[in-house]
Amino acid sequence: MGTTAVVAAPPAASMATAEEGRGMLVAEATAE
Repeated sequence: MGTTAVVAAPPAASMATAEEGRGMLVAEATAE
């Protein structure tokens, strides 16, 4: 069920999530 949801999710949503994750990593690195 979970796998199907991931496959059905539009690529745009995945890209947005990846962008947010990368942004958080950059923010943490900058903070340090």
